[in-house]
Amino acid sequence: MPNVDPFAHIFEEFWGISLNSKVFDMLDQTIGVIESGKFQNRKERLQKAKGSMGPISGKKVFLVHGHDESAREGVARFLEKLGLDAIILHEQPNAGRTIIEKVEKFAEVAFAVVLLTPDDVGGTAVNPQELSPRARQNVILELGYFLGKLGRTHVAALLKGDVEKPSDYDGVVYIVLDGRGAWKLHLARELKTAGLDIDLNDAIL
Repeated sequence: MPNVDPFAHIFEEFWGISLNSKVFDMLDQTIGVIESGKFQNRKERLQKAKGSMGPISGKKVFLVHGHDESAREGVARFLEKLGLDAIILHEQPNAGRTIIEKVEKFAEVAFAVVLLTPDDVGGTAVNPQELSPRARQNVILELGYFLGKLGRTHVAALLKGDVEKPSDYDGVVYIVLDGRGAWKLHLARELKTAGLDIDLNDAIL
């Protein structure tokens, strides 16, 4: 209908409170985000993560690891068995980049798998004699990096042995890297839930 303000009817006062100002504020904020370029930047990052082939979440999985070569190779080969591209940092060209620059360069992925293996030991200053097995510091750093970049739903941490879990990462999916191989199906389910195009049957064959 002409000359009718829809906000005067859709958001009528309820208990004497008008919603108009709140709605206008939300619209202003949304327009501000779009005009600032943040929306387009986010869209471009997601587009890169899709990869050149296939589904919305892409095929690239960044594999963060420590010194346990057996665990690294076992998980990498499993990811490849699922039809995914395992991105291992030391296998990528340096091209004069620092480590953190390499991480940023190759971090446009759909998912990150972080191997928490007991490569170091550590304790507190209060009880210096009580040492616990820990993952290497670079592994913890990269875990935090991918949590911030991809979100908790697109990061899974695999625990080997009695390794200490980071205390501030509640909500992260922790999967025990057991010798029987049960971790494979657990990880495949997380990948599938995150939107990666895989066949769960490949995880048990």
